[in-house]
Amino acid sequence: MVRRPGSGPIVAPLGIIFADVSDTSGLRMVPYSEKASPGANIECECKCTLTHRVICKKSFGTFDVSQATFVCPDCGEVDSITPITVGFMRCKYRFKGIKYSGEEYTSEWKDVTTDDYYQLFDSDKEISWLRLEIETASVDEVDDCAICLEPLSEFESLGCGHRFHKPCIEQWIGLPCPICRFVTGPTNIPQSSGGEESGEEGDEEIGEEGGEESA
Repeated sequence: MVRRPGSGPIVAPLGIIFADVSDTSGLRMVPYSEKASPGANIECECKCTLTHRVICKKSFGTFDVSQATFVCPDCGEVDSITPITVGFMRCKYRFKGIKYSGEEYTSEWKDVTTDDYYQLFDSDKEISWLRLEIETASVDEVDDCAICLEPLSEFESLGCGHRFHKPCIEQWIGLPCPICRFVTGPTNIPQSSGGEESGEEGDEEIGEEGGEESA
């Protein structure tokens, strides 16, 4: 599929073309830039800036890439901008989506705690998504367990990505998730809210792909 810069979201037969965020081998850590802000940063192509990408700052919260509105920070247009990939700065994030193949993908929460690095997914590894939700929150926030309502300093994640204290969730094994009703078992890998970071450090600037720099 040929991508036309600034043509709006690339629409697959049922969905969009976007970075394959399920492939963590394409996750890179690049030097911090003022062009990115804490939370989610959607890197886009716009026909007003054909030599480099622009960054649409989405901050914290949940949004569906296929439904979200992206405004070019350079020209202010919404119809000429194409979302390509996503990067994260000083936040925790996770994905929930359905690929064109019908495969469901839900990631664990990932913490980005290093102040001077930006985690960016490789835009060369793109796939068709029927839908892709991106959820981000402040890395300083400690969620409460939805069962006992106490802070989640340590937790265990279900396959749907929701987190609970291990003693609390043991009573839910084989039952629907108490939040989303997704029927799953725990991963059996207790984690702390400050999980390990993946990806390799690089000497690239934010948004550089083959020598192109984001604006």
